[in-house]
Amino acid sequence: MKTTNQASTRRLIVGAGIIAALLISSSALAQPEWDANKGDCDHILQDNTGELAQIRRCIQIWESYRAVSAVESAERDAVAVTMSRLYHQGTESDQRLVQSALARLGARLQMNTQDSTASNSGGDQPRVQRRNREPIHVGESSSRARRRADSKNEDGLDEYRDGDYAAAVRDFESALESDPWHVFAKYNLACNLALLGRHEEALQHLDELSRWDISASSERMARARVDEDFESLRDNQEFKLITGYAVAQILNGAGAPGLNTVTALRESMEGDGFQIDSFGYDRHTRMRSAIYYQPGLQERAEDVQAMIGSPETVLRPIDWDTEYDIIVTYGDPEAATAARVPRPLVQGTFDGTIVSGDPEATGEDAVEAGEDAVDIIEDPSSAPDAVQEWMPGM
Repeated sequence: MKTTNQASTRRLIVGAGIIAALLISSSALAQPEWDANKGDCDHILQDNTGELAQIRRCIQIWESYRAVSAVESAERDAVAVTMSRLYHQGTESDQRLVQSALARLGARLQMNTQDSTASNSGGDQPRVQRRNREPIHVGESSSRARRRADSKNEDGLDEYRDGDYAAAVRDFESALESDPWHVFAKYNLACNLALLGRHEEALQHLDELSRWDISASSERMARARVDEDFESLRDNQEFKLITGYAVAQILNGAGAPGLNTVTALRESMEGDGFQIDSFGYDRHTRMRSAIYYQPGLQERAEDVQAMIGSPETVLRPIDWDTEYDIIVTYGDPEAATAARVPRPLVQGTFDGTIVSGDPEATGEDAVEAGEDAVDIIEDPSSAPDAVQEWMPGM
């Protein structure tokens, strides 16, 4: 049917008006939904002060409810900075989420302004600095979301058992998209990232999980201390600070009478995830116990103090070069009077010292090694021993 140009123009104007009305209506409906569901997301997305888990959650809510046509330019710029932070510091799944959100917002990805001098090597210091150790409140997820996350977590475990760690990562990320507070998916994601050599991402997830305000968080950190999946991170200082993993030396300063006690202490420490790399006699007879610790590991030193159970036990930071994170010198005034203490062979090495890698070494070996030693009864208040350079005297 033929129509005039004037009629066609009228129809185009009417059609455009209907589309505009629909867009306005959609925008008007979306804004109340955002207001009802956003919680603290305006603050988190505009101030760029939240944790990655909080930013991730808020972007997901933003994508579901925020009408970008109502976003002013100042807000758009601020939100783009926060979204870009998640892109640079988050996971591959986070990157896809941010790319979609920025495209809808009509904003560009911002440059990474975080410290990126560290490498991805497990032994190097990572970019993660754990500047904020405030607890992260764990929110509530719907039963439906938890079921979806459980299913994806199981899928990830199957991939993990098959050795396909990359596929496992995708499943665990998918589980966390359904339920951001799924403890096992969060932990399993960190494990598989570590196995893939993506150490910074693994540390980021462990760091966040360590601050979740639920008991399962500390249980997962205890598991991480002995989990072989994190073997590549054992020498990483940040991993130690997050999980409490520590390489320890135990020295018996009470001689043969103290052997049973320090053996029991060793078992307790190993049960709590300490790596005991040296176990033997102190060069001095100790009248009281002391625990020396590397910076940041005082809480772990306090754990050992509780195991010893003596109020006289001294805690002191390590301020000299040593390969150990925790050094325990066991002392007891009654046991010390009958102690035999071996002389040192070389600095930091003792007759009777048992290294954990020696399968033939036993407690009896340490006792026999001390038979010809000379007792040294040390004054606990004495000045640092200049001869024993590797560790100060008490």
